[in-house]
Amino acid sequence: MYFKSGVQEFISNISINRFHKIKRIFKRLGMDNNDKIKNNSTLPKFTVGYMFANPDIAISSIKLMDFGKEFGTNPKLIFQPSTLIDKIWEQQVKENLLPIEIRRQKEGIPKTSPCNFEINRFYERLETKVFGRFIIFVPVCASTMNISDRRSGNEWISPIGAALFTINLIVPFDSSISKSLVLIQHLTAVSICKAISEFIPNFPIRIKWPNDLYYKREFKLGGILVSSSQSENGYNCSIGVGLNIANSKPTICINDLINKEMDKLETEDVIATILNKFEDQLETLKSKGCTDLIRDYEKFWLHTNENVSISLASNSGIEEKVTIKGIDENGYLLVLKESGEYESVMDNGL
Repeated sequence: MYFKSGVQEFISNISINRFHKIKRIFKRLGMDNNDKIKNNSTLPKFTVGYMFANPDIAISSIKLMDFGKEFGTNPKLIFQPSTLIDKIWEQQVKENLLPIEIRRQKEGIPKTSPCNFEINRFYERLETKVFGRFIIFVPVCASTMNISDRRSGNEWISPIGAALFTINLIVPFDSSISKSLVLIQHLTAVSICKAISEFIPNFPIRIKWPNDLYYKREFKLGGILVSSSQSENGYNCSIGVGLNIANSKPTICINDLINKEMDKLETEDVIATILNKFEDQLETLKSKGCTDLIRDYEKFWLHTNENVSISLASNSGIEEKVTIKGIDENGYLLVLKESGEYESVMDNGL
């Protein structure tokens, strides 16, 4: 699922292949090599995608919308309003071709879809000005089948009940955030933790630096991946999120870990609340800097004063024992060496 931070570049951004992000999220979630599917006939068929806007009329504000024509690459996209869909529409779906049906909120996801997403429920929970106002929902696409180039011949499937979505964020070059893009993944992690805490106060969701989400130290619940590319308007950041909400397999989910007396979490509510928190956190980061974000991140993480051995650039990559002290202003891990010196470590150092 895709959520866009603006209208002007909506089509131009989703035309770039963002779907491969979901591949790597599965691995973060521990969904790799659980069950081999040796017969392709057991795999779900690819489906069309569905695009919604809130309000519905906002669709008309998207530039470059050329109905019925292929757009972009890997996969190519075709946009068409639901009023113009014909009987052969779904037959066009291929691994490298994704038809997108533009639907009104009241229409929702077709009942024939292999999985559902309650659009109205999502928008009732959404409080943002920008994020989530345009979404694309794809029940089954090629990226849910191919991870790490199908290592060992395995197939990969996202279980229903897991929240798997991508947020597209444009960061202007002159923005203060552009100097510390690493903070975006920390901002996302904090947004997720705050969202879950809103539903379940004192739920021990924790951040394993830099971008994994855990229940205490026991079970991995999710992961975050952020990549960026440059355009003439700034950095195009693609933020991939995977979170086990209501899928007991292949590992464990949040609904398995809460009291039986409590209401179970719904994916639509959780994603909308994450976006609410994300937009709030982003505005705070823009206006006040990173102090609040770093404080909140360290509140949820697992590592304060943890002793570890890592490879330090200052020591020619040789492993050295250090104590984790926090996060620096750029989002890097701040460690204290045995010599008494502090050093910042990028996320490939732990």
